[in-house]
This record gives sequence, structure tokens and C-alpha cells, in this order.
Amino acid sequence: MKPHLLLGLLGAFSLSVQAASLDVPINLVSADGAPKLIGSVTVSETEYGLLFTPKLNGLPAGIHGFHVHENGSCEAGTKDGVKVAALA
Repeated sequence: MKPHLLLGLLGAFSLSVQAASLDVPINLVSADGAPKLIGSVTVSETEYGLLFTPKLNGLPAGIHGFHVHENGSCEAGTKDGVKVAALA
């Protein structure tokens, strides 16, 4: 096989196996439903599964968690007569 053809095939193969990534905006939500942008999370594919890399601002020091909504909505709602943030 000619060297330039081999390099071309290797280049094409490396593009096809490049991992996809997605930047997701992250909002702090409240019971009144007013979102405040606090940063983003980059979701990348790895050989082990998805990698979540946060870039967030304005949070107090300490441990924080997150969850993923199946329907993609963080709208406020009412539960037991009380307004609740991100009930959806």
C-alpha cells in the first residue's frame, strides 16, 4: 500500500472514532421558576461511559450533586400545596 494512501486511511479512521461531546448550560432554579445561569457541564463519551465535567460559578464551597431529567424540564410546580423548584 502506498504511504500517502495509508496516512489518508489512518486520518479518516481517527476522525470516525473521535469521541463526541456536548456543552449543557446549567441553571440554578427557585420555586418562583426564575432560572439563573451558573455555568455549564461538558458531557463527553469515553471508553468507560459518559464523563461529566462541570464549569460552575457562584456556588458555596462544599459538596454538590446533580440529577438528569428524562424530559428535559426544570419547571417549578406545586407539591402538597407548596411551590417547589424544578419539580418536573
